[in-house]
Amino acid sequence: MKRNDYKDKVDNILKIIEELSSNKINNKEDLSRIIEIAVVNSKMDLLEELSFSAKFISGLLKVAKSRNDKIEESYLKTIEREYLENISKVKVLLEEMLSYSSDFIREIFSNKFLMLSHESLNNLNQLCNDLAWVKIYFNEMKRGGLA
Repeated sequence: MKRNDYKDKVDNILKIIEELSSNKINNKEDLSRIIEIAVVNSKMDLLEELSFSAKFISGLLKVAKSRNDKIEESYLKTIEREYLENISKVKVLLEEMLSYSSDFIREIFSNKFLMLSHESLNNLNQLCNDLAWVKIYFNEMKRGGLA
């Protein structure tokens, strides 16, 4: 595949994801880079695994943020444990995906998403929300819901 073919495929995927999300993507450029790395390096399976874990995290965060009185404390502890396990998994998968990119891109992503800071964790949670839409894209593709 030529460079333009990759770019067209990435642009098409991103366009569909933006439509699925009703333009709610937080980190469009970063998401585009991740998709590009996956397309160029034939790592769509890795992207799907990353998006699956990210969607799970997004769901956990929604439950945790709702924090209504009906949620038992023991269930919140379970959510916290599952979140910590899966955020670690997302970091590992993201690092694996980034291993196929340039040092420059790897450094940018590491500084933005993988550092041990509150800001980095917030950025990673937002990226997970974006990647959750990638999982929806894969689900729609499997169902034949997208052309």
